[in-house]
Amino acid sequence: MKELSAACHELGLSFGFYYSHNQDWTTPGATGGPELDEDGKKAKFKDYFYNKCKPQVKEICTNYGAIDFVWFDTPG
Repeated sequence: MKELSAACHELGLSFGFYYSHNQDWTTPGATGGPELDEDGKKAKFKDYFYNKCKPQVKEICTNYGAIDFVWFDTPG
């Protein structure tokens, strides 16, 4: 992605990422995800947000060169 970002900017194009958060059918706490976590406790959205969503957004914003936008298509 870093190389693609650089190539886009070299051509005067914006570069960004689409990120669909909250609707995650595999992660406890996310909408549509399992209701219980791996310990059998009721999963909470904040656990999903801080343990999966936030680290992924940090990765997108720091590991792939200059980006111009992140498109969040789902309210959360």
